[in-house]
Amino acid sequence: MSRGVRSLLNILIAAQAAVLLAPTSIICAVGLLFSAILLARSPTNVALWMLVGCVVLMTYSLLSLWWLLFKYRSIHISRIPRSIWSGLAFGVVAALTLSSPHLIAVASGKNSIGYSVKYILGFGIGPVIFLVTVLVTVWYRGKHAP
Repeated sequence: MSRGVRSLLNILIAAQAAVLLAPTSIICAVGLLFSAILLARSPTNVALWMLVGCVVLMTYSLLSLWWLLFKYRSIHISRIPRSIWSGLAFGVVAALTLSSPHLIAVASGKNSIGYSVKYILGFGIGPVIFLVTVLVTVWYRGKHAP
């Protein structure tokens, strides 16, 4: 792979990490903090335990994505651990679940795409776009390795 292609891929991944991954991670961290505070106030509430469980799983999926971001230059796609694959798979399912109401609202004409794009990108599809970009980059580097 030429140096120019590598540089362009690195710039693309850095820009996507800043625009698509970082805001979702901040929202997830705030959600984790608030759910822990709510759980501390009412430790016997089963609904809060379910909320915390969902937020912890989403945090795990985002941590898997961050792990992939820091390792994508040196790892081959077959060397990605199963624990990371499971986190990434859960993240894709969670992203589609969280963004589907907004996608349906846009498709049905209830909301405009401009109104819903912050929810669609912030609550799921942004990290999925980033995941696809990083996985394609890892695959391409492995295929064109010297």
